[in-house]
Amino acid sequence: MKLARMFIAALALTGMAWSVNMATANAATGSLILHFPDGPDAAIPNPKAGCISPEPVFTSITNRTDVSVAVFQEPGCTGTVVRVVRPGAGPVDIGQGRSVRVPS
Repeated sequence: MKLARMFIAALALTGMAWSVNMATANAATGSLILHFPDGPDAAIPNPKAGCISPEPVFTSITNRTDVSVAVFQEPGCTGTVVRVVRPGAGPVDIGQGRSVRVPS
């Protein structure tokens, strides 16, 4: 009986760890859409946590995810945050964006 309880507890812990890993694989649910002045828009479905540095620069952003994102005028999400775009907002004019940080 004790062995059965330990086995069930181990399975429960394994399932919990797996659930946590699945939840952190994507930091946002939905789409982030970058609008470029001279090209087609770029939709990023379920963006992962971290920095997105597209080329060329983008001029506006639509946030159809469930998290706020920070827009920077420098590549690599460095320098000053020029705009925080809330979930459901957009398109939001940001001048010339060089990178976007999706929180973890």
